[in-house]
Amino acid sequence: MIQVKNISKSYGNIAACTDISFRLRQGTVTALLGPNGAGKSTILKIAAGVIFPDSGTVTVNGYDMFTDPIQARSEIGIVFENNPLYTDQTVQEYLLFIAKMYGLSHKDSIESVSACIKKYNLAEVLQRPIKELSHGFRQRTGLAAALVHNPSILILDEPTNGLDPLQIDEFRKIIREYASGKTVIISTHIMQEVELLCDSAIMINRGGVLMQGPFDEIYAKTGKKSIEDAFIHLVRKSNGAGQ
Repeated sequence: MIQVKNISKSYGNIAACTDISFRLRQGTVTALLGPNGAGKSTILKIAAGVIFPDSGTVTVNGYDMFTDPIQARSEIGIVFENNPLYTDQTVQEYLLFIAKMYGLSHKDSIESVSACIKKYNLAEVLQRPIKELSHGFRQRTGLAAALVHNPSILILDEPTNGLDPLQIDEFRKIIREYASGKTVIISTHIMQEVELLCDSAIMINRGGVLMQGPFDEIYAKTGKKSIEDAFIHLVRKSNGAGQ
């Protein structure tokens, strides 16, 4: 479970997010939806402990992100749109390094990396430097690194941008398989992805929450029959554009 409570963050005079709160329970896959510049990446980076908010708290499985950050971060796997990978390392070297950084023993690191290589179809690029990989294999390597320590929470920020349809389908299958019994939050502009992967949504605009909850609750409140229609309706209403 991850709980974000009253977080706010500004960059100079620009408010990226204001008084954001949400709670994600085990076994849920939640979409974080918002227009470009709405604050999605900032919210996810704060939830993951990558940056600190100006105010508010983040709790991960009972651990405070700001007073017990090592333990809190160990519960999380993160995949960002532009993966910050160590590109001079081979895929195998990188995954072993990440596993050990998360505190896995040498034996457990080897076992976990071997399992990830098989599960995420990385054997053919195992000994290649990451800088030589295609975008699809880089994203797959980033996902393997995020899951190598078997975290209970997965944070995904635009993970399928730039992937071809087959790669996107493979990525979705991996996420669906992982999500069973775990907690996942995903930021994406692909509404088909939201419908296929998620069961709830947090909709934001201009750094604030417009609506959040399970899809059926959002449909009931907005009178819409799809997440895309509900999202567009709420953003336009927030912007003063009516229906």
